[in-house]
Amino acid sequence: FSDVVVLDHVGEPGFEGCEDWDTYIGRLAERLDADASRRGRDVIIVAHSHGALPAYGLAKRLGKRCRKLYPIARRPPTMGLLDDVWGVDAAPRLAELDDGELLRRMLDAWPNEMLERFRGKSPLPATIQEVLDVVRRQYSSPVVPCGSADAPAAYAADGELAIEAPILAVAASLE
Repeated sequence: FSDVVVLDHVGEPGFEGCEDWDTYIGRLAERLDADASRRGRDVIIVAHSHGALPAYGLAKRLGKRCRKLYPIARRPPTMGLLDDVWGVDAAPRLAELDDGELLRRMLDAWPNEMLERFRGKSPLPATIQEVLDVVRRQYSSPVVPCGSADAPAAYAADGELAIEAPILAVAASLE
């Protein structure tokens, strides 16, 4: 693509201070229209993993402007990822897990040879702690609902889950 706008996670530059879903999705939409040459143009959204959740919200907000949505390696937005991976039903509850439990459950869901060496270790090295800090920042934020207790209300807040754009989801048989 010759004309790309990269949108980022909550807390990253330009998205600091977002305190709720509507504010975050609003900032994503503003970022798209920040350049006058792009303002109001149709878009195709490609998103990966946890980024597919706000992409879904943005596609819904943009309505007919979103021509296609391509979520890659992500479940539908109303399926509770937190429930299956970390055993909690809402983003703020993830923050309550200690580092060892957070790492153990993450490795059970998504095996990783490099991180596996640190399962059950305490204290964790700074580099591993930094990984867990990113996980906490992205998955425990109430701004991006991804648990069974908070996701359905956010994605269908207007009573409608559907978006206007066609969706082509790409997934692997193993996460």
